[in-house]
Amino acid sequence: MLLLFLCFIVFSLPLAPVKEIKEDAQEKEVQVYIDRAYQSSYSDPVRAISFSNTAILKAELSGDRNLLCRALVALGRSYVNLGSFDMGFEAFYNALDKCPPENKQLQAQINVNIGHLYISVGDIKKAFQFIERATELFTALGDTAGIASCYNAEGLAYERIEEDEKAENSLKKALELNRQLNDRKNIAANLNNLGLLEGKPEERIKSLEEAIQLNKSLGANWSLAENYNNLGTQYFFKKEYKRALEELNSAFVLATNLSAKELLCDNYRYQTWVYRAMGNYKKAYESIERLYEMEKDLLSNKKIREMELNVADRRFKAQQQELNLKQKELKIKSLERDMLLVMAFSLALFFGLFLLIWRFRHRRKIQLALATQKIEAQHQEMMKLQLEKTEEERRNVEMELEYSKKELTNFACYMQSKNELIEKIKMMIRESYKEAKPEIKTQLKTINAFITQYQNKEENIGPLMEEIERVNAEFIVRLTTRHPDLSKNEKQLASFLRIDFSTKEIALLVGSTPKTVNMARYRLRKKLGLETDEGLSEYMKKM
Repeated sequence: MLLLFLCFIVFSLPLAPVKEIKEDAQEKEVQVYIDRAYQSSYSDPVRAISFSNTAILKAELSGDRNLLCRALVALGRSYVNLGSFDMGFEAFYNALDKCPPENKQLQAQINVNIGHLYISVGDIKKAFQFIERATELFTALGDTAGIASCYNAEGLAYERIEEDEKAENSLKKALELNRQLNDRKNIAANLNNLGLLEGKPEERIKSLEEAIQLNKSLGANWSLAENYNNLGTQYFFKKEYKRALEELNSAFVLATNLSAKELLCDNYRYQTWVYRAMGNYKKAYESIERLYEMEKDLLSNKKIREMELNVADRRFKAQQQELNLKQKELKIKSLERDMLLVMAFSLALFFGLFLLIWRFRHRRKIQLALATQKIEAQHQEMMKLQLEKTEEERRNVEMELEYSKKELTNFACYMQSKNELIEKIKMMIRESYKEAKPEIKTQLKTINAFITQYQNKEENIGPLMEEIERVNAEFIVRLTTRHPDLSKNEKQLASFLRIDFSTKEIALLVGSTPKTVNMARYRLRKKLGLETDEGLSEYMKKM
């Protein structure tokens, strides 16, 4: 018997080290794919996505949540560099949900990444929330590199809201920390972001040229394309338009090879500025048309808000499932207590029947009261989650209104550029009347009439107006119920005011003059019976 026991101990001893060796090998294998994903995320985002997905599969098999979260962060970065913001949000929120509470370092990294992504889609308020959380965590950990990344994100957020002085201060703090750490990749990123700011063009160009040299040595083509984009804008600010186009063309080639939608959007936007400043309205129109089509796909706020709703819904269902499990557990425990009490009652029947019955009832009341309190607390938590979900849906409607406003504004700019070009052509034709022969003069008048007829067609605005009517459908019903005597044009004007369009923007969209729109506003105010100090737009928003 003793011999068998000793054999068991001898053969059992190697098992633990073998298991640890196997786990270490799995972790190293997953880390290799994560490293490959980061290395290729700025040069080949599609390949980086493939590496990240492989890392996620292997991490799930290993059961290591830390590895899984790191792989999800790599996937999120790859999707962002490709321009798929909704997929990037999905990956980062999954990482945040699965991140172990004790891993503060990883939580901070995920928060700063989500902050960056909200900056990209223009939701600066949410961006600051995540950046502040990341800063708290990195500061508590004493992580200098992490604090530098937060300063960098903070600078980008301030740049988006055009607070350039604050943006420059934050970016220079990040640059100082990264130079101390000799982190070449992040030094290049800080220098590039300083190149986004307007003013001091010579200083900005010098920063961008240093960033270009660093990114060339690192082989970071994505960052290099971003550098050339920003360099083009700085030469635009200097009014060196030919040089600006050269830099933007370099960025365009790199961004096209990478299929980087975000970079291409920036490139088309900057090209529009340059061509418009050069007076080449045809090229400016082509660039803004490409920007409009790509930005509509890239900044799909509806997709992002749907993703946020899915995340909130998933969390809500997880809480609901946890509540159901607790209720079942409570029932099982209650049944177990009942059985014990019955047995005790049977055994002590002759020793204190009335006393046991009283104690049993008293305990039951206490248990039910505690259980009721727990259920009520959990019910309140569920209601809170439901309210958050409802609030998110309300914000979605506001984002959809803002997106519709952006589409109409872009279209109005396009119409204005087109009409300016057509008016110039018509004027040139009219000037040709003086020197042309009678038969040619007749032909020129026919051409001019045809151009005028084409100019008067506004078929393109129809789908956009239909989209505005769809988004404002419920608002129009409420407005009509309260003010049934309003005309169709007055309801349309009310919709524009609800989206916060200015008089000039409304005039562009409906093909009128600001004076006519102001008169229409005056008549609408009179019909609504508003006081002189009460704003029309505020009244529409309250409704």
